[in-house]
Amino acid sequence: LKNNKMSESIFTRVNGEMLYSLRGQNVCMMGKLNKLAPDQMSFEITAPDNKNVLVKLRTPTREMLSDFIEVYGSVDEQGNIVCMNYTTFEPSVYENFDMDLYNETIQMIHQLPKHYIQAV
Repeated sequence: LKNNKMSESIFTRVNGEMLYSLRGQNVCMMGKLNKLAPDQMSFEITAPDNKNVLVKLRTPTREMLSDFIEVYGSVDEQGNIVCMNYTTFEPSVYENFDMDLYNETIQMIHQLPKHYIQAV
């Protein structure tokens, strides 16, 4: 039971291309908000590799989402993220953020997994 609890708290940082190979697993994705669904039960973000990703919420969001968001959730069979939690950032935090460099870092983490331990 303890190992199951521990594995539930591990979220692998990903880009959009990696989602299909990680179906059923917990992931963390940073992205730019594209649009919020009218029913506020989902939103679309642009992943670090410029892929559009649908994020499904369990309950409607009641807050204004910022343009930059980090999502924690599990990947469903269609490659969407079922959101467990998300964090929004103020413009002052992300205005100088280099998404291309971040994407390169994610790719490196996956190429050299023994050197990068991911846990949240």
